[in-house]
Amino acid sequence: ITEYLEKPWDRLHISEHAYINKRRSGLSAYDIELEMTSGRGTWKSDNKGTLRSELSSTYGNKDLLLSFALPGYQQFRMKRTWRGRIMASLAVGSVVGSAIWSVSNRTPEVLPIFVILFPDMVWSAFDFKLSKDPNEE
Repeated sequence: ITEYLEKPWDRLHISEHAYINKRRSGLSAYDIELEMTSGRGTWKSDNKGTLRSELSSTYGNKDLLLSFALPGYQQFRMKRTWRGRIMASLAVGSVVGSAIWSVSNRTPEVLPIFVILFPDMVWSAFDFKLSKDPNEE
């Protein structure tokens, strides 16, 4: 009753009959509101700028993404060869170890990937981010 007294169809710019039919078909008030606002584009336009800025900040820093994807690569470029060698060795070793383990057991084994490679990737990205010269940006 309280929902009916608030007249949500007026706010959504649809008829009372259309709103009640949508509710009877099983949609919640929230579902109807999402359906109506996304159809007009207000939800899309409200969130488009936010999403674009988040993606551009992530893709704008390609070196950081490269450091995450290829552990040790940026460390070699920055002349930190020992760190680069350790990170690259851990990455290659985990992939090779996973492949050997998978072939020998005849089942896919991803434990070395999660236990060794992923932390190595995170370490590489953090190391690159923390060791960058602040004047470069």
